[in-house]
Amino acid sequence: MYLNRTVPQVEVEAVSQFLHHLLTGDVDKLPTETLVHTFWTWNKEQKQTAKYLACLRKHMLTQVKCYLKIGNYCGMQFGQKWPERIEQCRRLLANEINATTAGIVISTSS
Repeated sequence: MYLNRTVPQVEVEAVSQFLHHLLTGDVDKLPTETLVHTFWTWNKEQKQTAKYLACLRKHMLTQVKCYLKIGNYCGMQFGQKWPERIEQCRRLLANEINATTAGIVISTSS
């Protein structure tokens, strides 16, 4: 099921800021998840990231199974969940609300 929705301005601005920081290389303003994302680890042909990947593995930062846990709750692709749920997930990821105090239960089983 996919939903057609109007993207809220706060979401547009957040994506715009993220892309600006990513494309200008402003690493200090990027979320940590950006630097340990599976993009860097899935393709061994990316020779330019070999040393970085070795560092991630050394510090066991390639074990990112926890990122998959919110997929079922928040959706794995745009438009999979209702706008209210997407807003709630945005607020969770921006640390504007706490899952426990908001009464949100996200399964931690595999």
